[in-house]
Amino acid sequence: MTNDKKFKIVFIAAEASHDEIVDSIADVFKVGFVIDDALGDGFQFTDLLQLAGTEKEIREIINDVPVFVQQFKQLTPEKAMQVVIEARDRVLQLRPTLGKVSKFIFGSLWMIAVGYRDTDYVLRAAMYQREGWSQVIDGSFTFPDGPPQLRKAPGSQL
Repeated sequence: MTNDKKFKIVFIAAEASHDEIVDSIADVFKVGFVIDDALGDGFQFTDLLQLAGTEKEIREIINDVPVFVQQFKQLTPEKAMQVVIEARDRVLQLRPTLGKVSKFIFGSLWMIAVGYRDTDYVLRAAMYQREGWSQVIDGSFTFPDGPPQLRKAPGSQL
């Protein structure tokens, strides 16, 4: 007898509204709160019953991950950071404090958004350097009037 649980992954259009992305993040926080509550006084076997009650929500979150990633990648880095903050603020209206698990969720999402912003900047700065040095080497460089304007890299997801 095998106990194969299957997760059905459904791909939908990757263009989601800002609010849909915030809602997806808020759903993750809600499950985090259940885990925080269950484990707040340390692990006890009765906690398993409480955690088992979140299976449906956990399945939904897992099934939504590929779509969420595509939607998140379509955001600008600044929007990605804003979405994480809005999701946290929406969740804090339901519950004023974050537990260990929900802090971990927020911290992870925040670091992903910050990493996205920083990677975007580094990529654009590298492209500017490449273009500038190419112009210096071939003699076509002209001194700019102000700070560099960093452009999005062609074909970049960032």
